[in-house]
Amino acid sequence: MTSEIKVDTISEQTSANGVTIDGLTIKDGNIIGDVALAGTTPTFTIGDAGAEDAALIFDGNAVDYYIALDDSADNLIIGSGSTVGSNSLITIDSDGDFTFTKASSGASATSGTVLTVEDDDNTELSILGGSSSVLAINFGHSGDNDEGKITFNTTAGSEDLQLVSSKEITLDAAGDITLDADGGDIRFKDGGTEIAVFENSSSDLQIKAAVQDKDMIFRGNDGGSGINALVLDMSDAGTAKFNHNIKAITDDGFISSGASDDLIMFHDGTDSKIFNSTGDMIIDSADSDKDLIFKGSDGGSVITALTLDMSAAGLAIFNAGLAIGGTGAANTLDDYEEGTWTATNTGGFAGDPTATCHYTKIGRVVYIASTFNFASANFLAENIVITGLPFATATDGDATADATLRAKMFGFVQRTDVPAEAVVFWSVDTAGGTTITLRFMGDNASTGQVQGVAASSVTPNFTISGFYFTDS
Repeated sequence: MTSEIKVDTISEQTSANGVTIDGLTIKDGNIIGDVALAGTTPTFTIGDAGAEDAALIFDGNAVDYYIALDDSADNLIIGSGSTVGSNSLITIDSDGDFTFTKASSGASATSGTVLTVEDDDNTELSILGGSSSVLAINFGHSGDNDEGKITFNTTAGSEDLQLVSSKEITLDAAGDITLDADGGDIRFKDGGTEIAVFENSSSDLQIKAAVQDKDMIFRGNDGGSGINALVLDMSDAGTAKFNHNIKAITDDGFISSGASDDLIMFHDGTDSKIFNSTGDMIIDSADSDKDLIFKGSDGGSVITALTLDMSAAGLAIFNAGLAIGGTGAANTLDDYEEGTWTATNTGGFAGDPTATCHYTKIGRVVYIASTFNFASANFLAENIVITGLPFATATDGDATADATLRAKMFGFVQRTDVPAEAVVFWSVDTAGGTTITLRFMGDNASTGQVQGVAASSVTPNFTISGFYFTDS
């Protein structure tokens, strides 16, 4: 093909200086000066439709650049250097796809900006598709170009923006991160299965574990060890299982149970209180034979104030007595005991009682009752004196005076050989002792000690009952 340059005016022609045409100089294959394509539809064509590359090369001082047609790939390339296809920076293929490539791309590529969209005003970058398209920005390397992607589905009813990664996704902001969902739900999924949902329900925040019977677990780090601080057991209606303490850190903050706070436990700044407003208040020790124990501090010493012994049908064991109708010593029952005692005859006749004697002690009062049977032989007419009382008699106050002592400590005796009109009683011989003496009192018998009988007489037996006082 013959190339031609047609001009209307040649102002100068000098072989040494090239050809100058209206200020445009052509010399040694170079065009020197400014070139403007004017006209209604100016066109500048590089190439002749042949199967060869065509390029426009910018000869820089340090780095050259080119805009070229890579004819074998049918790509338009912008690159660095002067060789078409080398150091491609921007490639546009015949489908209109753009590829941006950093000059030092590859395994040894250095970080840097590949694409900058800048404007003095608000700047937008739009990716537009059809009404049923999936638009995507892919992230990866030359061997895998979709390790991460941002996609948007434009199909009506399925519009959603997805941020997808085959590895991990990190959201890192120097300021805050705001999640704003006008639908009111933020959903967590794993492999498409919904695990948890944050919901806006009439401005109430709802946190939902979406998988059936799966718990909500609050974990933390305690001294380097992972702990389950709280487990909400969804297979048990949300039962809360705390790993350690539960604290209401303000006074009058309470723990309640029941639809109307029927049971309340709280501390008011001075006292700790438990209130029940509905039904019975039941404390149940369900473990077999395990007691209910009430403890406290007496002057700084820990005491067991009350034990309810479940192995003894709930027997109440008080540590220091029971106050009834008041708190003073006069209102306090501090001792109760039942048992037996062994009587011994210390009178002048032979033989000891053979029956078992019983007693009941309530506070300072000892009640005794028994029937005494003596041997039928070798009895002498001697006084009947019995010792072995279960507790020593009182010594306090006027109890040491014999007459008063007898008035305070006495009982009645029934004997088979005593006249019916006579009264027999027993009295304590000595304050602080354990001996009693049987005595007569009545119109038909002189007051005195009851004596034994001869062997030929009826066998003596006595039924006695009464009470006496102790010091404690």
